[in-house]
Amino acid sequence: MNSSTRKRLFALLNKHKLTEERGNICLQITGGRTSSTKNLSEQEALQIINNLQDKEQKQQERQKRDPCDQMRKKIIAILAGTEIKMQSGEYYFLNEHSKPDMPSIYKFIALKGYLKKPLNSYNQYELPKLVTQIEQIAESYEAST
Repeated sequence: MNSSTRKRLFALLNKHKLTEERGNICLQITGGRTSSTKNLSEQEALQIINNLQDKEQKQQERQKRDPCDQMRKKIIAILAGTEIKMQSGEYYFLNEHSKPDMPSIYKFIALKGYLKKPLNSYNQYELPKLVTQIEQIAESYEAST
């Protein structure tokens, strides 16, 4: 492979934090022929570069499709780290495998969210206020325990 291809390959491997996995990637691309980037042909190196660029493009497209996704994930993360006890009942947001219990989270947002609607129905203008509300609820219950 030529030096410009090599630079592009290593730049993408670093960007995707795959430098430690490059041996396995080389083995996969070469069908087990080599685990060294030094022994890659130009075509094999370009195939890795194209795969990494495709992966990057798909991630960017996913982020563009739903600008609210990050705010929803933040709400889920906050609730997953909180146990809330109210007069109307106790809310536990982790399942038996210590993963976010999505039915409980959805139910809590629909009942206690400021617009009283499902989490995925909040739009990009409503979600910041919901994030703030959930942060305040979590802080108040952490302070009281």
